[in-house]
Amino acid sequence: MRKSLSSLTAASTLLLSAILAGQMPSSDEIPVVSEYVGATIDIPEQEYYQIFGKVRGFLSAQFRETPKGFQAVIQTKRGWKRRTYTRREFYDLATVSSKTR
Repeated sequence: MRKSLSSLTAASTLLLSAILAGQMPSSDEIPVVSEYVGATIDIPEQEYYQIFGKVRGFLSAQFRETPKGFQAVIQTKRGWKRRTYTRREFYDLATVSSKTR
């Protein structure tokens, strides 16, 4: 079932509000990029949304909250990669992946 644009906008606004208020999930919880992507980004989602651009041998990825923002932990066929994102960059990823649908 597809969510309407207004519910996606509301979800994105809620996420931004939580970020600005400092009420993000504890480090035990995995941050969710968007309702469509979920907590773990798999190969089909990466191919469709291009969240990380082109990553050779992409297998999966998850985000972790850090004191300065977020870190993506990306598993590839050759090993692990890490990319850091500010809170604003993470919010932008959520917005793009919600609008792409």
